Amino acid sequence: MAEPLYQLASKPGIHRGDIYRFRPIPWLAPPVWLVEHADWTNRRASLRPSDLASDFRDRSKDNQELVVVEAKLRFVIVLYHAAPGATNVSVAPVYSFADHKNQSFLQAVRQSQVPDKYYLPEDESLGIRESYADLVRIQPMHRAFLTDETRMGCLSSPAWQALLVQYSRCLAKR
Repeated sequence: MAEPLYQLASKPGIHRGDIYRFRPIPWLAPPVWLVEHADWTNRRASLRPSDLASDFRDRSKDNQELVVVEAKLRFVIVLYHAAPGATNVSVAPVYSFADHKNQSFLQAVRQSQVPDKYYLPEDESLGIRESYADLVRIQPMHRAFLTDETRMGCLSSPAWQALLVQYSRCLAKR
């Protein structure tokens, strides 16, 4: 019998291969909107479209601006975590097969033929639907979003090794 793909998380803290449920995955889509005059106490702010060429370079502190992004709650898999004091960890967002209708694409993901997708079979006991981790959309996530209450489990050692092999295939294809 094959070793299970998932296991319950047994150690406290954040670890590679940990799976968390419904964490915010943001993305920035044009146009870029700047948030100005933010008054968080009174829940007020103004928005204006950004002129990227000048706003970030000329007006911002340390070339940073507060911007509006879109976001969706998704499962994530932790790929890399730095020292315990580090602010961010790297995560791969997980996309449910229910989000897709293209059966040939889904079959190719199931057979590990799509280098930038890592197949995750359903596991009812952990609440994981058939899905895949998108290895192109890896992004930083603040540690505060990764709590014990939202951790569902983790990849088994063989599954973690398989994810690394798939990720190396992804990098080699680019």
